[in-house]
Amino acid sequence: MPRRNSTVEIKDGKVVFSEEVLNYFESIRTEENGVWIDKYFEYLSDESNLTTEKYNGHHIIPCFAFKDETHRTRKETEPLANKVEGNTIELSIHNHLLAHYCLWKIFDNRDSKNTMQRMCGEGKYIDGLTEQELKEIAI
Repeated sequence: MPRRNSTVEIKDGKVVFSEEVLNYFESIRTEENGVWIDKYFEYLSDESNLTTEKYNGHHIIPCFAFKDETHRTRKETEPLANKVEGNTIELSIHNHLLAHYCLWKIFDNRDSKNTMQRMCGEGKYIDGLTEQELKEIAI
C-alpha cells in the first residue's frame, strides 16, 4: 500500500521501481558512477523507509535532471519530475541524506552538490566528506 506522498509501487513489502525510472538510471550508468547508482537503489529500497515515522518525500530521478533551456528552476522542473511514473518515494530522514550523497556522486554537478551542502549545513565542508562520516551525520 503506498504512503501518502509516494508514487512508487510497494508489493509484498518491497519497493517496485517503474521501468521509466530504472531505464533512466541505466542510461546514465558509467563505470565511474555505477557503484553509486547501486548504493542509491539500496537506500531507496531499505525496508525501514516503509515503517519510519519521520520521512521526507524524494524524487528518485531528481528535479535538476530535467533542467534545460526552458526549465531552469526547481519550480519549472518539479512538474516534469512528477510526470515520471513512480518517481516519488518516502525515505527515512537518514536514508534521504544518504540518497542525496549518492546523487552527488552519480551526477557530480553543482545542483547535486548544493543539495548536499544545504542538507549537511551551509558551514559544513563536504568536499572531503566520506560515506562513513555522512552516516554519522545522518544519525
